[in-house]
This record gives sequence, C-alpha cells and structure tokens, in this order.
Amino acid sequence: MDNDNKKSAGGKVPTDHQLTTNSFGTDLAGYVKTEQVAKSISCQVVLYNNPKFTHFEMSKELVVRLSEIENINYYKDATGVTGNLVSIMNQCDIRIFSASAHLPALVMMLGGVGWMSGPSCLIPKTSVKLYELCKQKKW
Repeated sequence: MDNDNKKSAGGKVPTDHQLTTNSFGTDLAGYVKTEQVAKSISCQVVLYNNPKFTHFEMSKELVVRLSEIENINYYKDATGVTGNLVSIMNQCDIRIFSASAHLPALVMMLGGVGWMSGPSCLIPKTSVKLYELCKQKKW
C-alpha cells in the first residue's frame, strides 16, 4: 500500500506535541524508535501493543501516527481495551489483530482482521473454523 492511499479517517494525524507521556514512557520516543526501524526495512510491520511485557503502552494517538508510515499496516493489541480498537479504526486504516485468546470473535465483530495468540497454535483447526465463521459474520 503506498503512502498516498494511507489516510487518517479522522482527519489530522497527531503531531509531536499531541503525543503523550504515559506511565511507561513517552509516545514521542516510541514514535522515533519505531519510525527508524520501519524505515530501515522493506517488509510489513505489525505494531504490537503489549504493555504488561514491554513496559510501554502505545497510545491511540501513537498508533494513528505510526500508521502513516508506508510499511506499518497492522496493529496487534494485547491491552484488552477494545474501546481503543474502535477509536483507532475510526481514525486510520490500519488492520487490527487481537492478541488475546478470549477476544478474537469480538475483535472481528468490531472490524478486526484476525488474531495471533498462543492457543491458536495449539488448536489450529478450531481456530481456523472460528476465523471462517467470523469472516462469514456467523456470530
């Protein structure tokens, strides 16, 4: 997907001064580090928000801003805060994955494209069936 086709559905992309400081660090530092990595590689990048293990929580504003980088087109969320997913999806065209094994159907109902979690590796046939049912909107 080229940058010309990437747009923020909500209008403006957050600027540096709109990125926040949270209990885990600053969004601006997270933006700079992630931007450097994304621009130095040619493959697709999946943002992974897992504050429990990374000790850094990506704000909605940070995810929206990072989605403007050409090869950042996916977001995997392990926060469990599904309201943030809706807000992110309404502001940019990044594709959402659930990282929580108990939320994939809900995330798919909200417009997510799938999930990546440990249990799906343990029960792949059941996971594929659940994915297929979700894609068919058979909730």
